[in-house]
Amino acid sequence: MYAGCGPFAPLCLPLLPLLAGQAVHFTLLDVHPRAIESVQAIMAALQLEGENVDCQVCDATHYHNPDHRPLHIIVSETMQRALEKEPQVAILMNTAPQLTPRGLMVPEIIAVDAVLTDLSRELGGNVAKPWSGRIPIGRILEVDRERACAWASAGASSHLPPARIAMPSVVPAQYSLVLTTTIRTFGVHLLREYESGLTHPLVVNGWRACKEVEFTYRLGTEPRFHLERIRRQEG
Repeated sequence: MYAGCGPFAPLCLPLLPLLAGQAVHFTLLDVHPRAIESVQAIMAALQLEGENVDCQVCDATHYHNPDHRPLHIIVSETMQRALEKEPQVAILMNTAPQLTPRGLMVPEIIAVDAVLTDLSRELGGNVAKPWSGRIPIGRILEVDRERACAWASAGASSHLPPARIAMPSVVPAQYSLVLTTTIRTFGVHLLREYESGLTHPLVVNGWRACKEVEFTYRLGTEPRFHLERIRRQEG
């Protein structure tokens, strides 16, 4: 099952000639009708219509495999940096519980961390990797199959459990609070920071010095992190 296949289904269509005649069934989902129409047109042009592919205009946050048959692999291309705006987490919460016991989820792990950094140095390309001068704050969310299933089982619908982390006592004035994203797609294959638009840092606006902050990932029509300052610094 391939959620968010888009108009080209790039993780499926190139495989079809290689898998011809094999017992492999693809279900391609996209919420946009024009995307599915495009995929069907490409399949017709490449004479792939006879392959075992089912194309559906569907909201993957509500998709259920017919006859409650388990899924063997789920792929979801429905995210932006720091998991904002798009329903990647909600889709995995719906589909991960439908996997077979040894089923695979792609991407396997999505991790979001909070760091303090001088972005003018990073974006200028003058700092070696790993970026020197950064102040790690902590991991605020990690998404994998087990967690997605646990959140679904707990009935999470509006938000996920918050992550409370301590802030350093001294922060240089030029530093920004940013959310960084790393993605393990499968096995050893990683998307690290700056290697994709999905892994560019996201600047958190409106933060000020404080002792603790709490990040809560909100689900719904506009998924994003909400930041709350827990205690003000004295003085």
